[in-house]
Amino acid sequence: MALVLQNYTRWFMSTIKLASRVSRTGKTKRWCSHDSTPPSPQFGHSVILLQDGLNIEELPIAVRRANNQFLQMRLKSNFDVQNNSTSTRIISSDSIFKNCQNPEAVFSKLDEFNIDEVSALLAYHALAKLAELGMNIEYRNQGAELDKSFTIDSVLLQLGNIICKSGTTDHLIGCMKLILLPSFPGRIGSLRKLLAEQCLNRVLDNMCNIVQVCQVVEIFSAMSQQSWADKCWVGLMGRKIDEADIVRVFQILPLLKESQRAVFNHLERLLVAEANLLEERSVLQILAIVNELRLPHRRLCLRMSKWMRLNLHTMTEDGITKMLVLYRQMDYSDPHLVQAMERFFKSRTSGVQEELIVAASDYFRHFQLCPTVVLNVVANSFSRLGHKKLSVNTVEAVLTAFGVLDFHPENDYAFWSAVEEVIDKRLIEFRPESLLDVFLSCIYLQRYPLNFVPRLFSSHFIHRLHSQTQDELIESCRSKMKLLDAAMSFECGQYGTSHVLPKDYHAKAMLRDGRISRASNLLVTPLQQICEHRFNVTPSIVLRDLPLNPIYVVDVLISPAGEPAIFRYGYGRTYDNRNCVAILIHPPEHYAIHTTSRKRLVGVQAMRHRHLVLMGFQPVHFDWQELVSLEAKKEMLQLYLDSRVASLLNDCTRS
Repeated sequence: MALVLQNYTRWFMSTIKLASRVSRTGKTKRWCSHDSTPPSPQFGHSVILLQDGLNIEELPIAVRRANNQFLQMRLKSNFDVQNNSTSTRIISSDSIFKNCQNPEAVFSKLDEFNIDEVSALLAYHALAKLAELGMNIEYRNQGAELDKSFTIDSVLLQLGNIICKSGTTDHLIGCMKLILLPSFPGRIGSLRKLLAEQCLNRVLDNMCNIVQVCQVVEIFSAMSQQSWADKCWVGLMGRKIDEADIVRVFQILPLLKESQRAVFNHLERLLVAEANLLEERSVLQILAIVNELRLPHRRLCLRMSKWMRLNLHTMTEDGITKMLVLYRQMDYSDPHLVQAMERFFKSRTSGVQEELIVAASDYFRHFQLCPTVVLNVVANSFSRLGHKKLSVNTVEAVLTAFGVLDFHPENDYAFWSAVEEVIDKRLIEFRPESLLDVFLSCIYLQRYPLNFVPRLFSSHFIHRLHSQTQDELIESCRSKMKLLDAAMSFECGQYGTSHVLPKDYHAKAMLRDGRISRASNLLVTPLQQICEHRFNVTPSIVLRDLPLNPIYVVDVLISPAGEPAIFRYGYGRTYDNRNCVAILIHPPEHYAIHTTSRKRLVGVQAMRHRHLVLMGFQPVHFDWQELVSLEAKKEMLQLYLDSRVASLLNDCTRS
C-alpha cells in the first residue's frame, strides 16, 4: 500500500510540474497544452444502389459534411498514394525515446520541442514508446492512477492531431494498431475517434492502396465499428488488384457484412480474367474463404478447376488433397477437375499418401463418379500401405466408395487380402455404424465377410450398438444389421442360419422417394392397357419376410391374375418361377457415372437386382428422367412401355 501511494504521489507531482510549464506566459506555445477539443463527427450516413450486371446491391456510404476540414482535404487531392505505401519505420536504437523508462520521461522529452518541431514520425515513435511502457507490469498496475490525469489525454490527442495533419497513411494505421492494445495508457476514446475518421477520409479519397484499405477494415472490425468497415468498399471497387493483393482482399471478406457480396463479385471477375498466375497456396486460401462464407462459387470453382488443369505439374499431394476436400464441402464437380485428377493419378502409379486416398475416395463417392484410373491407384496404394499404416477412416472411406460405385479393382487379390487383414487387426476400433457400412459395401461387391459374422452378431457388439446415445443412430444400425443378414442369406451359401436381431414389434414407417411414387402411379394405367386382364398391375409392393427397406419395395409389380399373394410378394417364392415382372424406377442418385456416355447402377441397387432375380422376379429398370420426359406424350409413353414390357409378359407362366 505504501508503494502504491508513493508511486501515485510521484506521478501526481510530475503532472503538476508539466501543467505549470504550460501555464507560464510569454513562452513559446508548448505541444503539451490541452486546448484541442475532441473532433466533431465528420460523416453522415446514407445508402447507394449499385448495379453490377444483373446484381443490384444496396451498399452503405459515408457522406462528409462540407466543413473547413473537408475543404482542406479536397485541396490535397494531389496526394501521392505511392508515398503513403512506405512502411512505418520501427523505432531505431538511437531514438530519443530509447532511454525513457516511464511515461513521465516520454512527456519530458516531448516538452523539449516546440509544437512545430514535432514531426509525424516523432509523434508516432512517442506513441509506440508509450505502448511499450504500458506492457510493463509496473506501469500496468498503475492504470487507475494514470486515468486520473488530464495531461496524458491532452498529450495523446495532440500527438494524434500531428499525425493526422502531416503523417502518412501507414503512420495512421500504425497508431491505430498501437492504441488498440489493451496495455496502452490513458483514455483514448477521443484519439481513437480522431484517427478512425482520418483513416476513413483517406479511404474515401482513394489515398490508400489496396493493402492499406484491408488494414483499415481490420482495424474497424477490431474496434467493433462494423458500419465503418462496410463503408470501405469504396476504396476497393473499380480498382486494379494484382495477384499479390487479391488474396489479401479475400481475407477481409469475413469482416464485411453489407458490402461483402459486392466486393466478392468484383474479386470474382478479376479471378475469372487473371487467375493463371496465382500460386497453389493462394488458390487454397481463396477456396477456403469462399467455402466458409457460403458465397456463390460455381463460376469461381470452374475457373479454379481450369487453373488446376494448367498448373497440375506444380501442385503437391497436400494441395490436391485440400482442393478435393474443399470441392466436396462446396458440392462442386466439373469435367475439368475429373480430367486433372485422372492425369495426376496416372503419374502416381507407385502410390499416393493416405490423406489423398481418403480425400479422393470421399470426393468420388459423394458425386458418384467412377474414374477407373484414379480408383485403381487408390486400390494399389491401399494394399501397399498394409494394416500397420492404414487407419480406420481410410478403410471406411475406400470400401464405402468402392461399394457405392460398384467398382472392382484390378489388383483384386492383393486389395481384398489387405482389407481382410486390416479389419481383423482393427475391428474393435471401428464405430458400429462404420463397421456395418464397411461390411455392406463388401456384400455390394459380392465379397462376403463370413469370418467376421460371429464377432458382428456377438453380445459385445450388440451392447456397443445399444450404448449409442442417439436413438436414430441405434435404429439405423439395427436396420443395417437386418439388411446385412438378409443379403448374406440370399447370396452366401455358407452363411447358414439367420443371425438377425430379435424381432421388433413396434410399428415402423419407411421413407419413400416422392419422385418414384409419382412415377409408379403414372405407369399403372398404360401398363394395364398392355397387360389387359391377364395380369395384375400393382404399384409400390412391399415384399414380405424381408427387412423394411426401400430396396425390398417393387415400384410396379406385374403378376398373373389369380395367383395367390403368398407366391407373388415374398421371400418364400419358388425361385424357378419367373412369372412376375418387377419394374424398378431409378432417379439419378441410383447411378454411378463411369464415363461420359455410360452409367451403371450403384452397389446397393445392383444388389437389389440380384436379390429380385433370386426370388424369381424379372427385374426391368426404368430411368426416371426418361419417364418424366415422356409424361406429357401419352402415345410415346405407351409405345415405350410396350417395347420394354410386352415381350416379358409372353414368357410369364402361371405357377
